[in-house]
Amino acid sequence: MTHFQAIYELCEYLPEVFVPAFVPIVPSVLSNLLANTLTLRAQACHALGGLVLGLTSLPRSSAHTKISSMVASYLTSPGTPDKSGSPTKSMEAPIIRTLRATMSQVEPEQPAQGPVWALSVMASFIVLLNSRLCTNSQANHALCNLLAMGLKHKKSSIRAMTCLAWRCLSWAYLQPPLPVDGEESEVNEKARKLKRAHCKIIMSVLECQTGIANIAALLGDQTLKASEDPLRLCLEVLKSMTAKAGHSCYDATQTMMQMVSSISGEQDEQEPWDHNLLLPKSLFSMSNGLFTTEYKNLTQVIRPLFENLASVGDVRPLTREELTTDWVLTGLMTAWKSALGHLELCDEADMPVCLMILLTPNCS
Repeated sequence: MTHFQAIYELCEYLPEVFVPAFVPIVPSVLSNLLANTLTLRAQACHALGGLVLGLTSLPRSSAHTKISSMVASYLTSPGTPDKSGSPTKSMEAPIIRTLRATMSQVEPEQPAQGPVWALSVMASFIVLLNSRLCTNSQANHALCNLLAMGLKHKKSSIRAMTCLAWRCLSWAYLQPPLPVDGEESEVNEKARKLKRAHCKIIMSVLECQTGIANIAALLGDQTLKASEDPLRLCLEVLKSMTAKAGHSCYDATQTMMQMVSSISGEQDEQEPWDHNLLLPKSLFSMSNGLFTTEYKNLTQVIRPLFENLASVGDVRPLTREELTTDWVLTGLMTAWKSALGHLELCDEADMPVCLMILLTPNCS
């Protein structure tokens, strides 16, 4: 067993002891992402995944803050000028250039040479950055641009894997500020503006039930209930989902049915929302098969990674008070009518009963 494998296993199985102990060696793990051998790069990626699994299972502490600071510095420290003398390339961190190169690969010979490695590394970076993702605009911009490459990749399995990694962006966006020296840090106006500026980007991806996950997180977070902004944002996401035909529109209709399910009074009691439902934890595991499966067979490995993630059933039904608020009902009706515009039925068919739920007067 290599020391990187040991880091992964110890952080996963006994995080309260080993995560704080491993903080000093995080720079070594990061530097080995650019090691001379692909084996070391893959092992360093696995070690990062172990740190993610460990940190997300622990209460917030100075360890989270220290590791977040290290990752931010690693992503934003400029590299040495190259022979071409390009000022743009010399301003970028070497890891950013490497991630861009691997994301561009279409048929890599090994996983550590292509987007599988890059997406695994980026997902870990995002979670380790935690709430600093939103306040460090340079790191945020670089990671969002790299993930955007994955959304346009020729291979559908890579696009799906990118949607998994994108959920980590939403997770980080919804995290409270990191503690500083054991105390809660202050939230200044600049930080609020940066979060608002990145919100639309984070919520723009709808495929592979990412839109559903974002709505579930916004409605489920008890700290956001005092503001109407999360619900307004949910309605905007629904409108975007119903504007597209196909899976996104279908996801939107299922989500709206869940949101209005309180009308019947027969809904099941829900578990308290946990933001970790946004995290594809299998993506950080050494046993996920991503690094041992042939590139052409990735689909059969990536599909199971979507299990145990936030789904329609995790969306909080709206209260009767929310449903009878004019702008909420108007927003739902607008999205629903947009969804009905994509409905295709033969001439003799009746409209499915489930699609009539928002057209009934029961919620008045």
